[in-house]
Parts: sequence; structure tokens; C-alpha cells
Amino acid sequence: MISILVSQEKGRRGFEESIDALLQDRENRKLLPGVKLPPQVQLTANDAECFAGTTLILLNPVGETRLPNYGNLDFHVDRPVKIGTVKFMPTLDLFNVMNNNVIQGVRTTQNATNANQVQAITAPRVVRFGIRVNW
Repeated sequence: MISILVSQEKGRRGFEESIDALLQDRENRKLLPGVKLPPQVQLTANDAECFAGTTLILLNPVGETRLPNYGNLDFHVDRPVKIGTVKFMPTLDLFNVMNNNVIQGVRTTQNATNANQVQAITAPRVVRFGIRVNW
């Protein structure tokens, strides 16, 4: 995983603006497609039935199948404004600037009705405006 944080805190003419950017790039997780077998019935010493856990038979070697690589860029800007004794700090945040929709999870059990169904994707681009007031 690669994470890069770039930050600048002092701008021209002594203003206290802050500009931050966070870039993340990583290899996504391995998929383990397989067939899940039902629990096996086992008899115990007193002839009571006991169920063993389910068994997953892998269809590919571990690591051969992966989800797409994940890359994300977030951006933040703020700049305080002072009026008398009150300090306002307007902020702007952009999450997922590139608006990528990388698949984060897939149903890998192949003998299920929802086999290979996408379970999760990266959240869409979000813009957040805010203001903080100190007095």
C-alpha cells in the first residue's frame, strides 16, 4: 500500500491556509472462489448427531484471482478568516476525487444463487463544505 500526504500550511502574505491531499494506491484483496459443501453428519460415542463445519473447496490456487487494484485521492482546503474576536474557518473536502468505483467485495461461493455478485464498491465522489466558528 502506498499513501502519500501532501500538506501546505502557510500561504502568501501570512494567511494560515491549509491544503492537504492524500493519495492511496494498493493491491486489492485475493478472491477465493469455491464450492461450499453442507455440514457433514458425524455420530458421537453415544449415537448423538453432531455437525461438523461447512467445507469450502477452492476452485483456483490462492492468490490467482484478485479484485482490481484500488486507488483513491482525497483533497482538503481550509482558510481561517478573523473578524474582530470571532474566527471563521470555511473548509472544503473532496473525497474520491477521481470518482473511481473499484469493486471491494464479491460473493465467491459458486454454488450459491448470488455467485459472483458484487457485494461492495468504493463510495462515490463526495464534496463536503463546512464552517467552524471560534469566539
